[in-house]
Order: sequence, then structure tokens, then C-alpha cells
Amino acid sequence: MKEPDNPQPTKQTNVVPARGPGLFAPLGEPVFRRIWLASLASNFGLLIVSVAASWEMTKLSDSPGMVALVQTAIMSPFMVFSMVAGALADIFDRRRLSLFSLGFPIVGAIALTVTSALGISSSASLLGLCFLVGFGLALFSPAWQASVGEQVSARLLPSAIVLNGISFNIARSVGPALGGVLVAIVGVVLTFGITTLLYVPLLIALLMWKRETEVSRLPPESLRNAILVGLRYALNSPRLIHMLLRSFLLGFAIASLYGLMPLIARDLLGGGPQLYGLLLAAFGVGAVIGAFSTNAVARRTGAEWLIRLAILAMALAIVGIALSTTQWATLPLLVIAGIGWMASATMFNVLVQTGSPRWVNARVLGMFQTMIAGGLALGSWAWGSLVDVVGLEATLACSSAAMLLFALLGLVRPLDGQDGKVSPIAEILPDPDIAMAISGRSGPITIELEYRVDPEHARPFFRVMEELGRSKRRNGARMWRLARDLADPALWVERYRHETWDDYLRHRRRQTVDERRLQADANDFSEAGYPVVRRLLDRPTGSVRWAATAPDRGDSDLVRSIIG
Repeated sequence: MKEPDNPQPTKQTNVVPARGPGLFAPLGEPVFRRIWLASLASNFGLLIVSVAASWEMTKLSDSPGMVALVQTAIMSPFMVFSMVAGALADIFDRRRLSLFSLGFPIVGAIALTVTSALGISSSASLLGLCFLVGFGLALFSPAWQASVGEQVSARLLPSAIVLNGISFNIARSVGPALGGVLVAIVGVVLTFGITTLLYVPLLIALLMWKRETEVSRLPPESLRNAILVGLRYALNSPRLIHMLLRSFLLGFAIASLYGLMPLIARDLLGGGPQLYGLLLAAFGVGAVIGAFSTNAVARRTGAEWLIRLAILAMALAIVGIALSTTQWATLPLLVIAGIGWMASATMFNVLVQTGSPRWVNARVLGMFQTMIAGGLALGSWAWGSLVDVVGLEATLACSSAAMLLFALLGLVRPLDGQDGKVSPIAEILPDPDIAMAISGRSGPITIELEYRVDPEHARPFFRVMEELGRSKRRNGARMWRLARDLADPALWVERYRHETWDDYLRHRRRQTVDERRLQADANDFSEAGYPVVRRLLDRPTGSVRWAATAPDRGDSDLVRSIIG
């Protein structure tokens, strides 16, 4: 039997429209405005605690590598936990998860204050508490970013994503300088204490947000399954894999500035914490300029050329910083590097976030953060270790060369022409007819479709089926196969599996309009009456309760709704 007719797909729109809402239009939405302003305060807290911790490490250890490890400690949780955080954000209420996550950086900031005040701080404890702060933010970030689509309309989403980047970089442009001033005037202890208070507005804003949740009649996925499905989605999305790889390399190369900025201030320019804060502020000012200009430049150049120009600017700026001996030459070079960094990172963020469907959006964001933060964390460690071997100037030169090599990836696989928004989710099909009294946990489920195709059309049919198989694997299908009958060349059989009946029903709800159209294209090759669909319960004797009174924690309401 055939599935119901497909709704007509809507035309895709480019992620960087020629004309669209202004950059600040999302601030007209009250919920987004409150959370955005509160997140600005929390971003100040992160930057200030990072500055204070990095400078404190210069007093606790003489090793340049230990100084660079502060950034590694803060960023490595993003590499390790962001995928899990993204899966949690797709499973549970994103507002509640955000509130829970904020507890970790608050506890970490309090502990940094107490240990410093008692004089018991050490290199190990400082790194451990920085890791705790990073862990909380890694858990918080995918839920926060994925919820932006619930706070603004779809047409405002690209601008809202850019504004979130601007929020962080406004803090970066002022926060480091403020952190350096605070450390110099009131000391590290009070500076750590102040950062704790800066998370309170975000807690209040999230408590005020009355999130409207879409109630699903399907139970939530298990964490393990959610992670595996997210990975399966990525592995079957070549465009996403390409962008994640380039995001990792971008973070790895720019980590030379992130991790070694205290040493640039102290060893190259002979300054103290105030100069360190000033250097970070210059980088942050450039980042704000880059975020503000991303949309306008991308409309003229396209995503790929914007990223290439940004990387070239960063590479040249890093070389200049390595050769500079005065802060007046270094500061404008850091502004240029900041522009390039934020323009390229924002462009990747927009493309990743608008290019994935809502059901997996937080998991894709978690992957993006894992890759870019992993690049920053590993890069900070690698460049810090290289300083001990070849010196600071040579290390910066090596990172500049790595940046130029990274730009070559854009020549191998450019992004232009691939930066459209994801197709919207298709209309949900009615539940299939079944006669067995199964529960949502019943499975595995094998789906089998038979097609009868004129052998003269075999080659174009096969090409369509290859793409169709990729889309089904992307949406959670396992062990997808396509076979052809040796005795009847017109007969083709498509098979794939799901672990449970619930997983199969989720799969049907994930199809986009374009994916539904792809299935229609495959159906059009078939003779009348095809494809024939069979839904099979594997190992049925293993899923039957041997006694009517045996407990079954399956969703009995779901069973009744399907067979009743």
C-alpha cells in the first residue's frame, strides 16, 4: 500500500536573504529581549572569571603551558559534554535544563572565591574549578541556543543567532578590561565574588519565561538513543560533517590567541593584568564589529568568501602580533583578528543552526560546540606546549601558517550554493494500520517496501534511492539496504530497522517536505499499486508476554490509540 499523498513542498530560502528584518528586530520580542540582556550580564561574568583565573595562574605557576591550560580547563567540557548536553536539550524541557545548568558556574565561582580568600588555591584546584564552570556552561549552551527558535519567529532566527554572538562579544570587548581593572584594584578574591552575582539576572529571566511546550504523545527518547540518533544524523549529512571539521580547525588555529594572550601581554609587551584586559578588549571589539557586519558582508560575498577573507585576515594579524613589540601596534591587529574570528564563527553557527530540523537542532548545536570548543581546548594545550619548545613568537607564526592551511579546505569543498535553510517538517502522516496489540517498546521493527520499476529506469531509480536511504538513515533508520530480485529484475526491495515501535513513529514525524518529496519521486518510478509496505515485528516470540498478567511498562494508551 502507498503512503498518503505528500503535501507540496515550499520553496527554500537562503540563510542570508538579500533583504530581511533588521539585526535588532528580535529585541522587539519581550522574552528574547529579557533573556538576551540577562545573558549579557552572565557573559561578563564568564569573561571576568576567565581573566582573573588566568592571571592567578601566572602567580601559582611559572610554566606557560599551565597558563594556557586555564582556557583548556574552561573549554574542554564543551568538547566532552556538548553532545550529551544537546541530546538532553532535545529530550527534556530546555528552560528547566538551562536553570539546572546555571548552578554549576555559580558554585564554581563561589568555590574560586572561597579558596582564594582562604589562601588554599593551587594550580590543580584552580583548573578543577574552571572545569566546573565550563561544564555548567557546556550543559547550558545547547539548550539556550536551541531555545532561541522558540523565542522569536523563523524569519528573525538568523538575526537572533547573530545577536547572541554580539552579546558575548560586547562582554568580551569590555569584560576583559573590566576584569583586569578589578584584579588590579580589588584583587582576585572580590573579582571572583562579583562574577557570582552576574549570573543572577539570567536565572530570573529564565524563571519569568513561560515556555510553551508542544506535548507529544510519544515518550521521550532515552539519552543513549538520542545521542546515537544525533550521531547518525550527522554521519549521513556530508554538508554538516564538512562544517563541523572546519569549525574544529578554526578553533584550533585561533586558540593561539585565546590561550597565549596572558603571555603576549607579559612577555612580548612587558605589561600586567591591565594590559592583558586591554588586549582581550581589543579582540572583543573586533569580534563585535565582525558580528555586526556578518550579514551585510555575506549578502555581497556569499558564506564561503566571507569565511575565506576572515581566515586570511586572522592569519595576517597573528603574524603581525608575533612581530610587534608595542601595544599600539598589537591592539589594532587584535581588532582585525577579532573581526575575522567572529565573522567566520558566526557564519558557521548560523549555517549549522538554520540547516538542521528542530527535532535534532540542539544535538547539532552540541556537535558544533564540541568541535569548535575541542579545537580551542586542544589548540590551547598544543600551542602552550609548543611555546616551551620554540618560543612564543615562533608558536604564533606556526598558528598563522595553520590558519592558512585551514583556508584551503574552502577550495576543496566550498559552501556557496549549499547554505539554504532546512526544509520544514512535513505534515505528519496518520499512524499505520496494525492488528497486533503491541506497545511502544515492542521491537525491533523491520520496514520493507517493494517497488516494481521498469529495468530501463533502473539507473535513475537507484540514484534517487541512494539519496532516500541517506535521508532515512539521517532520521533514525538503521541497517538501511536496497536489494534487487535476481529472478525478477523489475522487483526492488528496500529494508531498514528501528529498535522499537516508538522509534519508528518518531522517524515518521521527522521527515521534512523535501524528504517526503524524495519518497514521492521514488514512488513515481513504480508500477501502479507499488510500493507495497510491510511493517514486521522481529523475533515475535521474544516480545510476547507468556502470561496475561505479566507486567508491561509499555504505553498502553498508545497501544489503544493505534489499534482501537
